[in-house]
Amino acid sequence: LALLHLPFVAFGLGVLMVNALSRPGQVLWSAGPLRITVEGLSVGGSLALRTLVIGVLAIGFIVSTDGVRLMHSLHQQARLGPRITYAVLAGYRMLQEMPREWQTIRQAHAVRAPLHADGTLPRGVRSLARASFALLVISVRKGERMAQSLESRGLGLSPRTVWRPVRLSAADWLMAAGVLATLAAVLLASGMLGHLKGIDTLFG
Repeated sequence: LALLHLPFVAFGLGVLMVNALSRPGQVLWSAGPLRITVEGLSVGGSLALRTLVIGVLAIGFIVSTDGVRLMHSLHQQARLGPRITYAVLAGYRMLQEMPREWQTIRQAHAVRAPLHADGTLPRGVRSLARASFALLVISVRKGERMAQSLESRGLGLSPRTVWRPVRLSAADWLMAAGVLATLAAVLLASGMLGHLKGIDTLFG
């Protein structure tokens, strides 16, 4: 689970470094052409923390939520169209299968690829590019077949029944109420502290 946070940590550090080194303001440290400003650290740190918070929420959502049941619930409760629902489910299934497809392609290339003089397999940029292109081609072909299959089912032409309906429970309503209450509290606190600005400030 901790490894899932590495992309967000790396992106947050990049945002912090870019702002600290490029944003003008009071110089805190300098060495040759490099200089770190107080304003850059403040803005970069704020953006980096936002990135980490978004990462934690996104990973928590992915780990705790079944994507198939989520789309079925949106179809039943939010009246999401069947074309969109099953198209998203098909794309979600393709994403789940991509790691296995990548492993199969790499194993096939390892069987056919010529070995180096020391007997090791080539693992350079060209090898990764060939595997990436093969994965792209396979995904495009599979997506085309899925699109034809979904189109042939006539989704949206008539009402559909659901084999396993997803019901909203009391916990779902409590979760929604908690999210709305937290949002209202954040907006109220921001307004009382003077940090909340109107949309007109974006246009001067």
